[in-house]
Amino acid sequence: MRFKTCRRSRRARLQPAFRISIVVLACCYACYLYVSRYGTIVEESGSSHRYSAIYTPINLTPGGGEKVILSFVSKFQQLTNERVDLLVKPKNVCVKVQCVKVLAKKLQVNGIDWRKFSVKAVNRARPKYNVWFSIANILLPQVESRGRLNIYHCQFPMSEINKNKVITVNKLVPGIRRLTGYDIVYVNSHYTKSWYERILVSAKAAALPTRKFTTKLKDSYAPELFEQIHLPRIVHFSPPFQLQAMEKVNSFVLHGKGRNVRILLIGRFFKGSQGKGHPFVIKAFSMLKKSLPGVRLKLELLGHVVKGHEMYLRYVRLQALWTGGVYINANADENAVRSAIRAADIVWSTTGIHEEGLDPGNAEHFGLALLECMSAGLVPVVVNRGGPREILEGFPDYLKVVSYVELATSTKQLILATHEEFKDLSMLARSRAEHFSTQFDSGVASLFTLFGQKLTPQNRDVWFAIRARIARYERGFPLEPALDINACPSIHEDMKAILYFDDRYEYALRATATQLVQKLGEEWRFHVWHTDSNVVFVRDSLQGFDCVVYHSISSLIDTKHGFDPRYKSNYNRVWKSEEFWLSLGKNVKHVLTFQSDAWFPPLGKFRTDWLQLDYIGAPWCHEGNWGYLDIDARPEEAVRMLHDTRKIPHDVRVGNGGVSLRNSQTMRVIAREYAENTTSQENEDVYFVFYLNQDKYTIADITEATAFSLEVMCKDIVQHQSYLSGHFKDAPVPFLLHKPFDIFKQVHQKGEVDYDSFLNFFF
Repeated sequence: MRFKTCRRSRRARLQPAFRISIVVLACCYACYLYVSRYGTIVEESGSSHRYSAIYTPINLTPGGGEKVILSFVSKFQQLTNERVDLLVKPKNVCVKVQCVKVLAKKLQVNGIDWRKFSVKAVNRARPKYNVWFSIANILLPQVESRGRLNIYHCQFPMSEINKNKVITVNKLVPGIRRLTGYDIVYVNSHYTKSWYERILVSAKAAALPTRKFTTKLKDSYAPELFEQIHLPRIVHFSPPFQLQAMEKVNSFVLHGKGRNVRILLIGRFFKGSQGKGHPFVIKAFSMLKKSLPGVRLKLELLGHVVKGHEMYLRYVRLQALWTGGVYINANADENAVRSAIRAADIVWSTTGIHEEGLDPGNAEHFGLALLECMSAGLVPVVVNRGGPREILEGFPDYLKVVSYVELATSTKQLILATHEEFKDLSMLARSRAEHFSTQFDSGVASLFTLFGQKLTPQNRDVWFAIRARIARYERGFPLEPALDINACPSIHEDMKAILYFDDRYEYALRATATQLVQKLGEEWRFHVWHTDSNVVFVRDSLQGFDCVVYHSISSLIDTKHGFDPRYKSNYNRVWKSEEFWLSLGKNVKHVLTFQSDAWFPPLGKFRTDWLQLDYIGAPWCHEGNWGYLDIDARPEEAVRMLHDTRKIPHDVRVGNGGVSLRNSQTMRVIAREYAENTTSQENEDVYFVFYLNQDKYTIADITEATAFSLEVMCKDIVQHQSYLSGHFKDAPVPFLLHKPFDIFKQVHQKGEVDYDSFLNFFF
């Protein structure tokens, strides 16, 4: 009995230790789960975002959408030097890194650092990312945004245009809420963009209540949707594709005996919307063979079979066997695709050919495989819908068909064309492919450009921090459209104007314009000078701003050279013309000029006494300024910026013209009186400032200019030294900043400026 009692007491003594062990093990297991999901437990300040993510609900099989996804993986790694998580549904057919590697090889996507890449189930996503990219085939994103920069890629809003599917308000309102969390909607063609905008307008009209609703009903419905909605801007540029720089090996010889003509069609094998319509293609090929008995024809169908559509592929094989001359490769690798392109003469694009209706979702949204074939000189015959219609701009109409019967007859006409005609079409195909080939790189770069500064691994933290700040100041998108220019007063009734002149894509433009309206008032009308390349983006950025006047720079200058001052026809010549200032309105007196690399700090104040001046701009510093040197004494690197710009008098300190406030009538007088006293290449601000000083016009002194604008830190300006030393509390906030990233670099090099203090002061 005593022995049993002793055993119980020992067990009782061990119970506390056992419990502690269980708690420790549980804590360790919890830490393991957290680390496996989020990567680390304790991170440095600001480092919790150092990942990018791409979410796709679509099965990863070789196709255009997957090529876009993997290309963005490569781009995000290059821009941020960060790890990229590819987030998929747990039952995706490709959930291993090795599987994605094989997919990238098949799609010819290079440049991915696999050491900084992982595939995860979406329920294991990190709580926050620097860049969040979501892709889907519907109007509204399926998942909430999680990034400091959020991009939604809509391949096409398919389900919303399906008439048989009921979309209720209960579904639309949450979807629109999710959409407002994104910064950008990226689409791949004009075609997709036009349909996305149309359907989004319909969705907003269906989901958002009218102003007649009572306050009680508003509160119970969706109160935030009664305010101005911050919908993301919609941008489009071509998706990535591989230029096939190769020599053709078997181009057919026309009007000779025993000709061989090879036709190629690339696309996945499946039945349904977006299918290539292989059975109809084979019917067209059969008709073509019968109409050209003297020509040896070959049709090659390349692609991969979509899981679950094996019976469809079997049916296509039977049709091909019955027709003859049709060859199918349902597991084509990179080498097989290149060999087929190299040997072919004609490429078919047939998405939607089997559809009798006009469902826009069934058309080809862009045409990656088509462009890759065209880049090798293959002449296209396409269904005249969607993206291929855009791609074949400038081609003869007979190459754009609407049925498989026309596909056969048009291809016959092409085969019977003269050798010169076919050669010209082949060269045109290469030219169109080259036109689209650079759009993806430049488009992605534009998404990550802020105040003229591209995102790099070196400026990553400050770039995202500044972008997050300025996003707070963007005006929400109103439900009502802005006033059309035809409903506004004439520009010749205006007295004040804001002049924006730039050919760049600038994602801070909407926030900058919002700040200007708040500081200056609605009586200042925007005049926006744009090029053909950025006109759509600029108009989208200023959606909801009333009475904006848009001018085409292309009507004034040769835009193919950009705005380089060395070219006689460009920027400086235009600004030094009287006609340019008259285009703002004959009675306009005050003009505020700004460019894409300007920012107006929220705490900066506009002083009305500046309107008494003829000119005010940021101060010029003596140190490091080549403009104060004789032309012959300037270093070689000064030529690009100054060329033959005259020497600036030493006592002239005001100032820079990129962002300035001017008397338009005075500018016109000087432009008229001294038109012969300048060269085309001379910088316009030096030209105007020189004659303003000579003729004793009213120019701001250096103190006023310092309060107006900050561009470069000058040693003899006390306020600038306060910025460099980090004493922001002792210095007033300037009205505007020119090139904010350069300013940050200047103050950061001193090592005395607190990072957050800089952001709080200027942003």
